[in-house]
Amino acid sequence: MNPYTLTLLRHGQGSPDEVAEVLAASWQRIVALAPVTAMATDTDRNGRDFAVARALASGVMLKVDERFDDCKASSIDVVEWFDTRLLTGFSEWISEARGSHRILVAGGDAITGLMAELLGIGKPAARLMAVQPGGFAQLTLLEGHPPYLMRLEPPGQQPTTDN
Repeated sequence: MNPYTLTLLRHGQGSPDEVAEVLAASWQRIVALAPVTAMATDTDRNGRDFAVARALASGVMLKVDERFDDCKASSIDVVEWFDTRLLTGFSEWISEARGSHRILVAGGDAITGLMAELLGIGKPAARLMAVQPGGFAQLTLLEGHPPYLMRLEPPGQQPTTDN
């Protein structure tokens, strides 16, 4: 496995325009760090619409997968969601994805769960490092070495202009 950077970009709730604006500001910061080579997203409308638009504009493959959706406790056991759906979906995507900068656009539960698993810190510690809606976390993964957290960024801000 070649080393790669994994960016976990958290979408949030709100109108599609509001969410897209916050995500777009973070996106500009993300792509300034490194070109995007692969993308995945959950099926949440706000996150999915943003990811589809960015993948088309960037010319990268996008995987839309319901296994990245946040857990809906009424429909599935939380442990089953995490162990069976989220981790299996993530493992499949990562093994198929190529390139050195992979981005997952997802909700807070999925991002917290993946950070806990990848960093080996447990969910309570991962919740303390919560990625805010519109913010992102970047991890570096290299075979034979533990993943490490490179960045934990707050939501992006669109520059304001005085007229």
